[in-house]
Amino acid sequence: MSSRCTVRRAGFRPARFRPAAGAAGVALSLALASCSTDSGESTGPAPAGGTAATAASTPAPGSAATSTVPVPVGGVTFQIMEARSAQEQARGLSVLDSLPADQGMLFRMTRPGVQGIWMKGMRFPIDILWIGAEGMVVHVERSVTPETYPTVFRNPSDRPAIAVIELAAGVAERHGIDVGSPVALPAVTG
Repeated sequence: MSSRCTVRRAGFRPARFRPAAGAAGVALSLALASCSTDSGESTGPAPAGGTAATAASTPAPGSAATSTVPVPVGGVTFQIMEARSAQEQARGLSVLDSLPADQGMLFRMTRPGVQGIWMKGMRFPIDILWIGAEGMVVHVERSVTPETYPTVFRNPSDRPAIAVIELAAGVAERHGIDVGSPVALPAVTG
């Protein structure tokens, strides 16, 4: 069975690569990737950096993303920044000191599956929502703190995700957002 590795850095960029052959390749794969088989099952340890993702505009220095769009999640509308470029995805929310309760960040994945998120470089706790292809929350991690790094948080393999939304810690509980809550992801543009 062929395996493809997907790198996910908490609120960060996805990248795909095929593991290199030999002992060095195995060590590199284990050190750098959260791996998944073609069926989407997680097979590896904590992720690290990666390579290219989708192209888009480059954000201003120190900003998390360039613009926001309204995204209804469980009956509440949030102003969501979409991390579109590799730079935005690599930076994620880690450039911010806090996040207002009505804002968040969206990370689209290249294919449905198990998506790993960690808190490397984060300065504040967040709620993490994994979104399935049907437009519903498939998994929630609440009030994940920066101190949990290098732990990788993942959606269960029987509930594949196509996107992740990060919100300020406590927001999901305050608004009753849980597995099954509807999410109206914005259309992909440009």
